[in-house]
Amino acid sequence: MLRLTILLCLTLATGAATSEIYKGKDKRGNTIYSDSPFPGSETIDLPEVNATPAIAPRERQTFSDTPEPAMMDNRITVTFPRDGQVFPNGRIPITVTASTESPLISGQIVVFSIDGKVVQRGGQTSLRIPLMQRGPHQINASLYTSNDRLISSHTVNIVVHWPNNR
Repeated sequence: MLRLTILLCLTLATGAATSEIYKGKDKRGNTIYSDSPFPGSETIDLPEVNATPAIAPRERQTFSDTPEPAMMDNRITVTFPRDGQVFPNGRIPITVTASTESPLISGQIVVFSIDGKVVQRGGQTSLRIPLMQRGPHQINASLYTSNDRLISSHTVNIVVHWPNNR
């Protein structure tokens, strides 16, 4: 029974695809299309149905845990502040910026740390520090692969002062 139903559906679908299409106007002048003729209608020719074959999917790429050499060649540098820079007012926000020799590629992660504590991890090459405690600090920018393999790192030392409260 199921085979008969499928055969009947395929026959009807094939017949519909090869049947005539008629175009005409109704009493109000509106254009009407139909699969059966009506008074005043004419047969129209339709363009061929697109029969482009499907594209076979490509073989799925696999990635190894070993990063590509290009990923490991990039270098990161803290461009601001400069090493040894003194900030007279730690209450004013400081924006730390880093740059890389070549643009970041997919999978590379920038990690900023202050005095050994990670404060930002992601794809940004700048960090805004709203308030810095007075004293010496180490600011580090490191570049990692997505599987936490260190590519490059750069550290600067700064000193922060606070104005006197008189």
